[in-house]
Amino acid sequence: AHRGERSDPVSTPQAQEADVGGRKKQEIYASEAAFFDAIAEGEVEARYGGELKIRPEEHLATLQLYGLTGDLTGKRVVDCACGTGFFSSLLAMRGAEVWSFDLSPRCVEVTQERARANGVSDRVHASVQPFEHLDYEPASYDYIVGKNILHHIPKIEEAGEVMYRLLKPGGKALFYDL
Repeated sequence: AHRGERSDPVSTPQAQEADVGGRKKQEIYASEAAFFDAIAEGEVEARYGGELKIRPEEHLATLQLYGLTGDLTGKRVVDCACGTGFFSSLLAMRGAEVWSFDLSPRCVEVTQERARANGVSDRVHASVQPFEHLDYEPASYDYIVGKNILHHIPKIEEAGEVMYRLLKPGGKALFYDL
């Protein structure tokens, strides 16, 4: 598989690693993927009325929350656990090049569909892979962003190491978790 397009996070060697709270990472990844595949099926219809188009002017508060209200042209962003790709497309519409990932294959499909619907598919690169084992280029990203993801990571310290590896000097990790 080429960089950023891994298709099965459950079968990676890292997923076979040590227990996390009595469960293998493989079991956790499979459970999370199945749960969010099911959520993705209904979310676009329920939340967005089936509409994948985004009206950026309606989402300034979201950008303000992350401090990303300016022009993002030339910025490289990692969108962690991208879900149905709303934030990935919004950031790309502001000029960013976005690498998105999720454990859910269906979420990644919807992310790609949303990027196409908003004319930014050339700037949204979505893949199925776990946070702790991203295969993205080191020291290459200005921002790593995520919403309500940190509590889903089996070994949070591994995600911290990945962020440190991926961020450019001076880059920022911006997370909003409830």
